[in-house]
Amino acid sequence: MWRALLLFVSAAAFRASSPLARRRVPEVASRGQPLSTAALVETPPAPSAQGYTGAMRVGVVLLNLGGPERSEDVEPFLYNLFADPDIIRLPRALSGLQVPLAWAIARKRAPQSRAAYDSIGGGSPIVNYTRAQAQALEHALNTGPLGVGKGSGIEWRCYVAMRYWYPFTGEALQQAHADQCRALVVLPLYPHFSISTSGSSLRELGQRVIQDYGADFGQAHTVSFCHGGGARVVARWSRAALHALAR
Repeated sequence: MWRALLLFVSAAAFRASSPLARRRVPEVASRGQPLSTAALVETPPAPSAQGYTGAMRVGVVLLNLGGPERSEDVEPFLYNLFADPDIIRLPRALSGLQVPLAWAIARKRAPQSRAAYDSIGGGSPIVNYTRAQAQALEHALNTGPLGVGKGSGIEWRCYVAMRYWYPFTGEALQQAHADQCRALVVLPLYPHFSISTSGSSLRELGQRVIQDYGADFGQAHTVSFCHGGGARVVARWSRAALHALAR
């Protein structure tokens, strides 16, 4: 599975970094629609980060839901969850009630949720697991057996972007920008597509890229496992990885 993931991400980044490709960043989609990538960008920025190696830096952004890391994080995490209009959709005339309603639900559900998290050690393991995935993927892309980074002119950096708890999407993009990444490969880790999970994460990322960074990220490509025949694509890449292992 790791080889399939590496093949998929490297192929996506090749399309994103090809000089024949059009340079694009995500465009925020309307509610209930998949993320579009229609905003065109002409040129990437000149790299100037300290320690720049001369290779093109590509950021791989791993999207996930997030979760409270400590017992005291549970209520604010729940607030962030229910304050998202993709989770609770109020009529436009009642949109001003989103914040107080989110706090009310968070306070009511926090004791039961806190007890559940306490039963597994006081917090969710999702952040640590996702960070471990990001570290392993970055190492494998740059130095792994597939040699994706060797001689390719690409230096890979992987970032964790959680939707409802730290590290938030904005923090991941801030770090990628500080590292002078010139293109992004967006990798949702959700098991399926849903407007209220992966859709919300994609819109949040797209909105922040456009509002906060404009053309600074020369290009973006979203690897989708969840719609547009995604399951068949995963199966095809998995078969290719198994054949490679067999040889």
